[in-house]
Amino acid sequence: MKGERKMKHKKVVRPYSVCLASLAAGIAVLLAGSVFLRAGYPADAVVLQVQTGDTSQLQGFTLQGAWQETIKSGISFSLENGSLTTVPQLQAEPDSGIALWGQGRLCVPEENLAEVDAQAAGGAFSGSYGAFFLRSHYEGMNFTAETTHLEEIYALTVTDGSDLSVRFSLGEIETSAPVTVTAEIHTENRVWGSFPYCTALDGVADTVSGIREVQILSAEKPVSLYVGPGNGQNAGIWQVLQLCTPEEIEQIVPDVMIHGTAVPSNTEPYGAVEEVCTLDAGERLAPCADWYNARLDNGRWFLTENGEGELSLLLLDENWQILSKQLLGMKMTEGQQVTVLPSMRTNEIVFTVTDSNGAGQASVLRMENGKVQAQKVMTVTAETPLLTAGFSQDGTKLMIVSEKAEDLTVLVPAALREQYAYTPMAESEVPYTADAVTGWNVQVYPVDDLSEPSFSAVLDFGVTQQWAREIWLSGVYNVERNISRFEVIGAWENAKGEHV
Repeated sequence: MKGERKMKHKKVVRPYSVCLASLAAGIAVLLAGSVFLRAGYPADAVVLQVQTGDTSQLQGFTLQGAWQETIKSGISFSLENGSLTTVPQLQAEPDSGIALWGQGRLCVPEENLAEVDAQAAGGAFSGSYGAFFLRSHYEGMNFTAETTHLEEIYALTVTDGSDLSVRFSLGEIETSAPVTVTAEIHTENRVWGSFPYCTALDGVADTVSGIREVQILSAEKPVSLYVGPGNGQNAGIWQVLQLCTPEEIEQIVPDVMIHGTAVPSNTEPYGAVEEVCTLDAGERLAPCADWYNARLDNGRWFLTENGEGELSLLLLDENWQILSKQLLGMKMTEGQQVTVLPSMRTNEIVFTVTDSNGAGQASVLRMENGKVQAQKVMTVTAETPLLTAGFSQDGTKLMIVSEKAEDLTVLVPAALREQYAYTPMAESEVPYTADAVTGWNVQVYPVDDLSEPSFSAVLDFGVTQQWAREIWLSGVYNVERNISRFEVIGAWENAKGEHV
């Protein structure tokens, strides 16, 4: 009948059923992840193989490490009081720092630009970049001149796409001989393509005295920099207080005239920096490529050297203010460099002072109330690179951890080498050998006698298939590489919750 409605059974959705369904889905995902991790990283992926002594010698020690195979999966382990545990992980912890790029230049001060520009010579230039329909053309004028009066300018830029940056002056320099400087005027990109007279530091660093070294010490906010001595100024640690956007920079930076054309100044500072720690006259940070691991539970530490090469330990609080400084009784010689190693305790410091071959000395310090409570210095060689070292809890023993490397050989199909590496066809499989770090040597010594270990073992990573794959790929592309994926996790990282 028209207008008559047929009754339909309405499906009732109960809230708890939705929750149960979601729970079941979540459990399924977790089970799948667990199966994946168990299959990819079995419980015996890291094995302690005792060679001499008893595991009771490991009482009072905690050694932590991690292997990150990809950005999504990995494994961490802990050797604590002789007990070894492994923990699979699905996701790596994000880096807490920001990506930075620093550049130093020597520029003509604005008050001298007109004089330098008047005696400059130059001409037109043009070119193109890109490909196909993305190809772009550029043109402009460049000029060169010579001067003996320059200003050292340093700019630091965040490279995450935001283009935030800061620029500051490190003082004016009078050179003993004329330095060639260049200016460019780009007709299509006035702001970023054009610049007044300047020169890169790389080309003149060996001939111009007074240039101050700048090194990024921490990429975490606030960004911290080391500024070396020079131009009559002491070395110090500076912090970046303010970064500017490109739009803010355009508002701050004035124009200057180059051959009648207005271009942005390259000496006008923007953003803000502050010197938070000043070193003594003649003192500088010891040469070190990376101070990342130079941390204690409540602050940071650095090594400084005076004009005689004597090393001092500099302790800073969480605000980068000086707490104390003390001589260590160690000296650096020409060509040596410091390497900071992750420590096994938050109140310990581990570093090496080695030559270009990796041979030299290592030092382990235990700190208490800002003072060195215990120090042990040992010899290190290039053959067994030191990874970390540390005292037992009671301070009577010392653990030394170094790499265990061996040559591994795999057979690489000749056809694949021909296809991917463009090498001549061989009749059969080609053997390929590479140096691989397959474990760590773990040794325990009485703290007062390092002649013979009381305990010796190998932490075997049990991942020869992984190494075989890497060597196989190396053989395919005929590229030598050192295969080492495990790293020591410093105690301060776990203490601050920065690693699982």
